Amino acid sequence: MNDLLSIGQFAKLCETTTDTLIHYDNLNILTPAKISETNRRLYKTSQYYRFCAIQTFADAGMPLNTIKKAFESESVDLLLDSLKETEHTLKQKLFHLQNTIMYIDDLQILSSVIHEDDIQTQPMIYMQTKPQNMFATLVHEHPSTSKEFMNMLKTHTDACKNNSVYPFPIGYVIKKENPWHKNDKSFLLTSPLRTGMSDNRTLVQPAGQYAFILHKGSLDSITNSIQLLKQYIGNHSFRILSDTYITVYNNYLLMKQDEMYLIKILIEPI
Repeated sequence: MNDLLSIGQFAKLCETTTDTLIHYDNLNILTPAKISETNRRLYKTSQYYRFCAIQTFADAGMPLNTIKKAFESESVDLLLDSLKETEHTLKQKLFHLQNTIMYIDDLQILSSVIHEDDIQTQPMIYMQTKPQNMFATLVHEHPSTSKEFMNMLKTHTDACKNNSVYPFPIGYVIKKENPWHKNDKSFLLTSPLRTGMSDNRTLVQPAGQYAFILHKGSLDSITNSIQLLKQYIGNHSFRILSDTYITVYNNYLLMKQDEMYLIKILIEPI
């Protein structure tokens, strides 16, 4: 029995608790290799790999009973079907987390230029280290009433659900020079784009160096901030690489506050 481990030793090897191993034994999903004469559970070192497999599937959200049935089945189909379902659930959570991280990144940018109620309308430059591939729903006009905005939001949320994307709107993005120009396009923005998604409503903001300015006030005066930002880019020997991306925060139709617009343009040194 020298090659066998006590339940305490095996728990330490697996970095788990003896209660977990007893629970797995009671479920008949990971039984001891031998029971000693003194009724002690003994495990082989090789059973560590089975424990790792169980823990991986369990951490992914697969129920223990499903794992047990998959291990007991002579066919791998049950396990593969369970893994596909689990993968889908994990991807949904990942979309949500990725979008939350990007939202936090934008909030950090805002916090760097906002001090209490003092809004500094001064152009700045920052580095966006990860590409932002966003799922966005095309909208045709700037909403003028709360009902119009809520209808837009409902359409966007439905589109997210239909494409297995977690809806997490942070505002709507205007990809245009003049927000009131009828021929330009607007987007309602949410979670990261899923790889292989066939839907063409996407807005891509690649990683790189961005110039940005925070505009507070009416949408009618936003072109002044855009021109100020472009003048700043030219004066500092940068080349414009992208369209103008305008993310709207604190929509007055919902928040009853003045809107703030984060205006970003991708640039590179000349």
